[in-house]
Amino acid sequence: MNQKYSFCCAIFLTIIIFHASCKSDEKAKQVETTSTFEIEELELFADFDQHGLVRPVQIEILPNSNLAVLDSQTNKVHLLTTDGEILNTFGREGNGPGEFQRATQLLYSENYLYVVDANLHQINQFSYSGDFIKRIDVDPAMYQTYVTLMNDESYYTMTMGENGSLIKKSDVNSGATHFFGKAPGDEFQPGNFEKELRTLQRGEIPDFMKNDITKHISGDHLYVFLNTLGRLQKYTSEGRLLWDKEINMPVNQAIFDNAVEQANDAEWGIPSFKYILSIKVIDKEPYLLWNSTDGFPQNMVKTDADGQLLKIIKIHDNDSSFSDFSIDSKNNILYLIDFETGQIYRTKLPG
Repeated sequence: MNQKYSFCCAIFLTIIIFHASCKSDEKAKQVETTSTFEIEELELFADFDQHGLVRPVQIEILPNSNLAVLDSQTNKVHLLTTDGEILNTFGREGNGPGEFQRATQLLYSENYLYVVDANLHQINQFSYSGDFIKRIDVDPAMYQTYVTLMNDESYYTMTMGENGSLIKKSDVNSGATHFFGKAPGDEFQPGNFEKELRTLQRGEIPDFMKNDITKHISGDHLYVFLNTLGRLQKYTSEGRLLWDKEINMPVNQAIFDNAVEQANDAEWGIPSFKYILSIKVIDKEPYLLWNSTDGFPQNMVKTDADGQLLKIIKIHDNDSSFSDFSIDSKNNILYLIDFETGQIYRTKLPG
């Protein structure tokens, strides 16, 4: 009996060692296939003096090759050529057609531009030249400030764990909803801030933060990044999970440690943190703009279509902190927004 027990243990240990070896080989393979590039110089592309930018929050390269920039301070959208020429500026504060109370997000499809108004809970549709077309009402839940539009008929919002999910798909016309994506944390409960603060002070991630996501639609697929867990997921438009990959950057621990330190110094409120600031998908390959903290350059990460890490781009600019980006894939140009200074920079995309 002892011989049988020893034999079983040997098999079990062999399986464990083999599994650990496979995981180690997978990580080693990822390191071997990951290239690192440096960005040392940036060119100023747009600012307040030349373009009237105050607090640009988002930049997108449109299918017609022009750039659209959303300014959250002025509630305006600026349309620019790749040479920096101003084509049009539209939008203003108000409640009427083409006006916003709080413009927070810029979306686009093959033929239209969309501006999300977080206060009025509406998506405003425009032509590429800036002509107002119509408004689309969205569900006014508190964590649905950021919307991902599939088309004029459906949109995706973050659920913060509602129904055990990460994402809710809503039909514009019927109001029908579909929840999907398994939430790693419990549903957000207003009023639990003291408990959640103590959790972060202990060096643990509060449940509601585990459900915080950044998402991006590309073609028929939805890409979702779990902001505090460092995981990138890809879903079909109907909510079927295709893959789930961890991206463990060295700066992640420093970002989390900084949040824990702030939590222990906080007199009220809960310091929030996230590993990435923006995600875009270019030619079916995701790019992620990583958050930064003291002692680390800001990074941009590229994966392949299956979520495997391909490229790390280190942005060496100690005077700027970038919050959004866009890539002109035809000319291989990277555009970066510095929200604090109201400036947009550009550079050749390395690699």
